Amino acid sequence: MAATVLHRNNNRSFPHFASHGRFPDYFCHLVVLMAWGMVFLTNARNGISGIGKKSWLFLILSGLATGASWLCYYKALQMGEVSKVVPVDKLSVIFTLIFSFIFLHEKFTPKSIAGCILTGTGTLLMVL
Repeated sequence: MAATVLHRNNNRSFPHFASHGRFPDYFCHLVVLMAWGMVFLTNARNGISGIGKKSWLFLILSGLATGASWLCYYKALQMGEVSKVVPVDKLSVIFTLIFSFIFLHEKFTPKSIAGCILTGTGTLLMVL
């Protein structure tokens, strides 16, 4: 949806913006508007005051980490080929599963192992 908005307003595709180092402000506004729209749609406005200080800290840190991740992603798009950057980005799914196994002691299921193998194989095939 956001890519469509950018395409209509600027006659450019979203990756084109990323590759030229311009990130439109109205895309950020759209994301915030959609997030607050969901808060009001689900009538969850009153729950905000019940969020503890520790949760706020993790929410803020999560937001900063997400922003930094997107900045690195767009920098990688500027520096490298999209056909190689995007598949490597998809490896985050594999790392998430591995970290959840190591740090959260979650169990691997045959389905998650198959997903890891297929994602890793697909990424390798696209990068080569």
